[in-house]
Amino acid sequence: MIDAKEKDSKTIPRRVTGGEKGEGFDPIGFLAYEQQGWRSSTPKQSNGVSLGMTTLLYLIGISVGPVIAGIFMQANQALVKGTSSSSGVSLFPTAQSYNLILLTAILFSIASIVLVSIIKKRAPKQGLS
Repeated sequence: MIDAKEKDSKTIPRRVTGGEKGEGFDPIGFLAYEQQGWRSSTPKQSNGVSLGMTTLLYLIGISVGPVIAGIFMQANQALVKGTSSSSGVSLFPTAQSYNLILLTAILFSIASIVLVSIIKKRAPKQGLS
């Protein structure tokens, strides 16, 4: 339920109360979206396709990301003495492997932003109704 003082249609509700403690929960600012009448960049008839593509890309990302991280961690290892293995020496990922994981994530993020900007420039201008 929305707090009484937040029912004014010109204000953005700050929270949805839930439970006895009154903790707020508003996933992705849904109430602000609804109340302000903001428009989505996806037409209503394409919402299913948009959700499907988002889910597909998310699933690919959570599948490929750990593989790339594992490749970097396996390829960049260092011997560490005094560990609890039987020989007293173990292999652990180096700091370089973690730096490569971060660099790869940054490069994928930048590439995504560039691709979105290119697609937005090429997309036909449509009036949202």
